[in-house]
Amino acid sequence: MLLSGEPEEMLVGKEMFCKICQSDLNCTFLMALETTVVTFKLNKTFAEWAAIFDSDEANKRHAEHGIKPLYRGVNKADPQKVIVIHQHQEGDLDKFLAANGDWIATHDVDMTSFDQSVWTAD
Repeated sequence: MLLSGEPEEMLVGKEMFCKICQSDLNCTFLMALETTVVTFKLNKTFAEWAAIFDSDEANKRHAEHGIKPLYRGVNKADPQKVIVIHQHQEGDLDKFLAANGDWIATHDVDMTSFDQSVWTAD
């Protein structure tokens, strides 16, 4: 029996519907939503880095990996230290960093200062 509650043979020629996610059965079941807090140091000004982070190219790269930037800011006491908060499905930020680490490093991000913590609702 499928999620629609009808036997499979009764669904021939019908659109299959998932009662769990309220869509057709071509849906992808979501993994746990994570919020990631990342801090790192810059080798340039925050304004220069933020212009890159806010660019269409960066938005495209984030979207390709399901990353939703929520906040980015600079430390008042240390203008070279940045915080970025993202929301994404479990593991997506690691995939993004693996695919884009070299590109990120070209924007004067000190990758040796990179610190990451992951938060969940449960």
